[in-house]
Amino acid sequence: MSKDNYKYKKDKTNNPIKFSVTECIAITETWLNEGDKINRYNIKNYNNFHLKRRIGKRGGGISLYVKKNWNLNIIDSNISNNVEYLLAQINNDQINRKLLIIYRPPSGNIASFLSWLDQITSSHPDLILAGDMNINIADIKYSAIYVDLLNSNGYDIINESITRNESKSIIDHICISERTFEISCKVIEVYTMMKNNLSDHNMLVLVAKSCNSVNWTKTSIKKINYNAIINEISSENKDVLSLESESKHEVLNKFQNLICNIKFCIDTHTEVIELKHNANFIVPPWIDNRYVKIFSHIDNLSSKIEKLKFQNRPFTYLSTKQDELKKKLKNIDQNRGRAYYLNKMQSGKMSAWDMINQITGRNKDRDKIILKTCNGQHINEPHQVANKFAKYFNNLIQDQSNSVEPIYLGPIINSCMFLTPVTEAEICFELKELAINKATGYDGIPARIWKSLYSSHATILTLSKIFEKVLCKRILSFLEHTESNDPTQFGFKKKKSTADAVIKLLSSVSNALDRQEVVISIFIDVKKAFDTVDHEIVLFKAEKLGVRGLVLEILRDYLKNRSQFVMINDQSSDTYRLVQGVPQGSILGPLLFNILISDIQYLKLNSKLVQYADDLSMTYSNLDTSILKLALKHDFIKLKDFYVKNGMQINETKTKMMCFHVASNCRLQVHAKSLADDLGIELVNHFKYLGVILDSKLKFNLLIEDLSQKVKNSIKALSIIKSYAPMQCRLAFYNAFINSHLLYFAFILIRAPKTGLKRLQILQNKGLKICFMLPPLYDTVDLFTSYAVNILPLNGQSL
Repeated sequence: MSKDNYKYKKDKTNNPIKFSVTECIAITETWLNEGDKINRYNIKNYNNFHLKRRIGKRGGGISLYVKKNWNLNIIDSNISNNVEYLLAQINNDQINRKLLIIYRPPSGNIASFLSWLDQITSSHPDLILAGDMNINIADIKYSAIYVDLLNSNGYDIINESITRNESKSIIDHICISERTFEISCKVIEVYTMMKNNLSDHNMLVLVAKSCNSVNWTKTSIKKINYNAIINEISSENKDVLSLESESKHEVLNKFQNLICNIKFCIDTHTEVIELKHNANFIVPPWIDNRYVKIFSHIDNLSSKIEKLKFQNRPFTYLSTKQDELKKKLKNIDQNRGRAYYLNKMQSGKMSAWDMINQITGRNKDRDKIILKTCNGQHINEPHQVANKFAKYFNNLIQDQSNSVEPIYLGPIINSCMFLTPVTEAEICFELKELAINKATGYDGIPARIWKSLYSSHATILTLSKIFEKVLCKRILSFLEHTESNDPTQFGFKKKKSTADAVIKLLSSVSNALDRQEVVISIFIDVKKAFDTVDHEIVLFKAEKLGVRGLVLEILRDYLKNRSQFVMINDQSSDTYRLVQGVPQGSILGPLLFNILISDIQYLKLNSKLVQYADDLSMTYSNLDTSILKLALKHDFIKLKDFYVKNGMQINETKTKMMCFHVASNCRLQVHAKSLADDLGIELVNHFKYLGVILDSKLKFNLLIEDLSQKVKNSIKALSIIKSYAPMQCRLAFYNAFINSHLLYFAFILIRAPKTGLKRLQILQNKGLKICFMLPPLYDTVDLFTSYAVNILPLNGQSL
């Protein structure tokens, strides 16, 4: 537009647009030269900047007006024969935006212009770009390179109407990037003002409403320099690391000093990095600018194809190009993702489980804890939530605490346990076995530091896990050779597992059914079994079992003055003292619980017991239902009394009864229901015991259904991670989520119908084909012969 018309704009500020509501006005081709008096062209309440041509030069020129309640900062500007531009930043208290105003002379070198445009849009991904480009996007062939360049850098031309009526062309453009949408704009609308007296170009009006929808969040990442910590501690604390002294108090003081030094070094060499990102969008770490360009190009092609479809115009070329780009993007994504995760795993910076969780999105919201109270209030502050949980757990235990007189039913072991000396080699071995990826204790010192510091130094018996392991091995070794070893207990014993317990139960039931007897099992649930262990009773029984003297005092000291707290998002609750209970996550806890109930074998029950820690089943069979009812009633009352005398209670709402039978027998069900009512427990047709769903007819149809669903879900997850996970990780996933289930139930599946086995076999084959990246129609026989048999618990040839 000419500077004569420019004066008209100044005089007619309310026509055709109400400039009082316009935050920013950009004008190209002002024809202003260096000798012109700029004050003539100012607008009230606006800051202005004029990019002027040199004297005698015709055409061109850029002016920018910004309301005075905005700050205006000119970042860059330039005038040349190929392009004139003005790069500015405007901001207020809430919004920060970058503007790029362009005028491209029609006689300019378009190749040079496109090269410059590529450079500036790739380096500034969040611009609002506007101007007279003199490139007609209505002509697809002529403007294709220009449009593709913008799209590849994430920009879209948002105006589609004619901007110059005389030539019926669209040569004035407003461009917005996806990044601009994210950071500053929620709703963007563009209008083309067809009638105006300012220029032969139509006026473009952009309306961008401020965005408050993006949920920005900060993530704190701790980077610990382990090498620096280990080197500093090793060099400055050599005398402390040895911990060699005749004085017990001196050793304790040295150890406490060492703990303080380690914590100080960890704080010194820990860097906390805060990352600001959109909480609703997680960008894969291997994504770079090239990936984003291709993705933006594909997205732009999709928009073009939709438009062509609407206009009934051919789009085969664009569709083919889009498919090629999608294939290229997929290859880049998979190859880089696989290389990224393989490198992380090989360098030890990421475990296979971390990788699986990251790809599948598991544990994504594990830190977002919102607690709803009884009053309907919501608590989301981590410290308050932690306190609520800690108080709840403490009250739960206190409500069940009852002081009872200790009683031991079994024979007293006269021999006493001898505590063999602990060697340096033993401690070093246990340190090597210590997993470095496990959670740290309340002291916050990772296992990795202990492993590095004491790979060849003296022992530290006060290190909790090592201390418990060493003591637990010695107590177990002693108890295994005494008369107190309970054959019905399968929990936390060498060479015993939950599978052994289930096999024992099923063998008893199957043998009784083979004898045509009526079989009833009661599955006992104990309220908070580990949390209600009475310390005095367990120590009393340990002494009767031969654990006396120094070992008993160590156990007493281990249980004394214990406290607990809850930690959520690095915020800890208040501390509560524990007067009873054993820590379930500890090594000594399960052993102490076994000692507490070790004399249950001397109750002289009619039923056969099967125990795995606190999970207990009692089974009785007889041809006469009346005898069976009396025997089970007697045993249940006696067992209930045993738990009460040991400070525990049976949870009758979770305790279930099941009557096993081969054929349907209504009379038998009536007797079983009557017995269940007398005992105050529920009669069920199926029950999940130690992970195995048992049904009254031992058909295992529900088990097959449950197992099939688990394998299906695992196969779905495996198909998600297969493109990114390296082979070793895919195999680890298969073994953990598919093979482990099949192996665990293998001893039961031999009893299942062949139709159920066939179903599992098909699912297993599908999982293996995904794991080894084989086609769906790959021959199953080759699958079994080509790969190791130990990963195939079900053999297809046996079906």
